[in-house]
Amino acid sequence: MMDLTEAVEALRIDCDDYMRTVRALQAMANEFLWDDSARGFSTTGRAYFGASLDTSAQNRISPNRKVTPDLIIMRPPDCSILAEAKIGLPGKEAHRRERIREIQKYDDNLSGFEADGCKFRDHDISLLVSLAHANAVRDDLAAMEKVGEIKFERRFSLIRFFMTEERKTWFVLELVSGSLSNGKKMEKLRRPLQIDMEHLIRNRSFGHVKFYDAEPPLPLLMTEIHKLVLSSLTREQEFRLRETNQVDIPMTVDEMRARIADSCGPMSSSAGRTPDIPKAHWVKKALESFTGLGWATRKGREAYTYHLKRRRDPFTQFLKWCAQQQCKSAEERERRRQKEAQKLPLFKKEILGGG
Repeated sequence: MMDLTEAVEALRIDCDDYMRTVRALQAMANEFLWDDSARGFSTTGRAYFGASLDTSAQNRISPNRKVTPDLIIMRPPDCSILAEAKIGLPGKEAHRRERIREIQKYDDNLSGFEADGCKFRDHDISLLVSLAHANAVRDDLAAMEKVGEIKFERRFSLIRFFMTEERKTWFVLELVSGSLSNGKKMEKLRRPLQIDMEHLIRNRSFGHVKFYDAEPPLPLLMTEIHKLVLSSLTREQEFRLRETNQVDIPMTVDEMRARIADSCGPMSSSAGRTPDIPKAHWVKKALESFTGLGWATRKGREAYTYHLKRRRDPFTQFLKWCAQQQCKSAEERERRRQKEAQKLPLFKKEILGGG
């Protein structure tokens, strides 16, 4: 069982991984919406985070279901691209391959998504993985394809991503295996393609995005809520904060969810196929965490008062508190297991995970 220091570090890594995944999706959108000939962004292309699509009855993995890839890039008249990012892949080969196998659900005649009069069709599939997992996933794919465990009728590519710093911060994409319908993009990605991080952040369409369809670690969402509250104070509230070091801000789950969506949620489509990000239950969990931390008071089922104060390094405080809750939960689970083992001594090894 992890101690508090280890739990804090693990949670910090989770936060870093989530933020890098968002940047990877942004980098992918940035590159495939960039018109190399015109030296500018496509005027007809769009990128959608977490939009849902319908599978067909012939889908090998999820027939007649809704699926939500992390990113859809539509750039008519070229083919569309569907991208899925996997940063936290399991270390065990069998578990990792199970996650890889799921990507086949996108190898289908997907339907139901339309934006600006353009339907999603004739798509490529890209799997984005971190530098640490790229070689293992490439080898897994090769072995699985060899025995027929995985196959793709559409063009499939494995792309790795990582960050590097050389006077400025760069986000890097590189094609590891597979192919793309766009030959020029494929040639560019055969070598590490550096994208200026500032270029991603300044992008008007998606540079503001901080959350996608996967639930973020709590400290990230709590930090964003704190920043939003702080940045939206009136002059009177700013004066009161300076004078008394506390301003009480009433809020509801729905109000805060809408504010975060406007500030750092992905673009919606006219077809109503893009999800509400962040989701309301994520925000409620964050607000409940603020009450546990003593930074907020619940005033009703969905209503809270946030006690804003001048605080030092809120993110670090959120990390520590959330890690403490994880440690407490782990300790409680261990106590329950020990009690159960005492009640059923014949099954002690099975309950405690012994051999």
